[in-house]
Amino acid sequence: MAPLLAAAKSGGITDEAQRFFRASSGTVPSYIEAMETIRHAGIRLILLTQSPLLIHANIRALVGLHEHLVRQNGKELSTVYRRSRVMDNVRSEKALLAEDHESWAFPKECYGLYKSAEVHTVKRTLSSKAKRGIVLAIIAASLVGYAIWNGKNLFSGGKDASGDTAAAGMGASATGAAAAGLLPSGASPREVRYSNALEYAKAHLPRFASMPETAPIFDGREPVSQPALYCMSSVPGGDDGREASCTCLTEQGTKYDISQPECRTLARFGPVYNPYKAPKVEAQAAPVALSGAPATGTSAGAPAGAVVGYKPGQRADTFPQNPAKPVSSYTPPTSAL
Repeated sequence: MAPLLAAAKSGGITDEAQRFFRASSGTVPSYIEAMETIRHAGIRLILLTQSPLLIHANIRALVGLHEHLVRQNGKELSTVYRRSRVMDNVRSEKALLAEDHESWAFPKECYGLYKSAEVHTVKRTLSSKAKRGIVLAIIAASLVGYAIWNGKNLFSGGKDASGDTAAAGMGASATGAAAAGLLPSGASPREVRYSNALEYAKAHLPRFASMPETAPIFDGREPVSQPALYCMSSVPGGDDGREASCTCLTEQGTKYDISQPECRTLARFGPVYNPYKAPKVEAQAAPVALSGAPATGTSAGAPAGAVVGYKPGQRADTFPQNPAKPVSSYTPPTSAL
């Protein structure tokens, strides 16, 4: 069945165009040959088909604009792929994405002007990509929620059934600090909470680089050790070409990171005054009683500091006194040859 050709300077729309311009490999029908010159008469045709491969090859070669519509998961919406010639491979998503495309919503005001089908079988569905996206979003939300929940327990020193993780991992709670020996025996533990890892790290940074004991972690605490720095500086070498350097160690023998000017200052002038350091108290040695000597110490009625058994005017040693007689001795001159 051949379609009726329109008059000059007119146009027409043909739905299911493959019924009239079916693809074939035999002799080209005369009306298809006539389609090659309809532009001369100003005639424009719009052909609708389910696939461009169903249309005769001669017609496909004459197409000046091809628009391919793909409905989006049963929605009242389609993606329009547009090209200035026929797109033969409309089944390839990769090939379609390379073309110019846009979304187009169906004009609902035109629904009553035509009847598209007896029964509509298209249902709205979710694409596999959308389903995978929903699953990944749920998994990501679960992981983020778990990380937030675990982070709060980690940095807040929570006391749940497995609360040892917070105390042992971060030392954020005072209970864990007391167990580690940071609090003196008998001291009441206090809660120290950190909202995140950065806040916990800042608490260990000293306020002054040359004074590690000024870190906020020591505020209000009684540490078992007193931080101290021992620095040694060296001048540039002569023939070996060594550069000047300075190194600081803590009282525990660990290297302490400090700037070179501050290190050389400590090495030359010593540490700065530390009011938290307890003064050194030298222990006095107890007197040792000699064999046969009278016992020393204080007794009832004796003044403080008196030696028991000692009488004024007498020697207190235990060695026998020499007899009161003159002693003479002479050492002759000696020489060595």
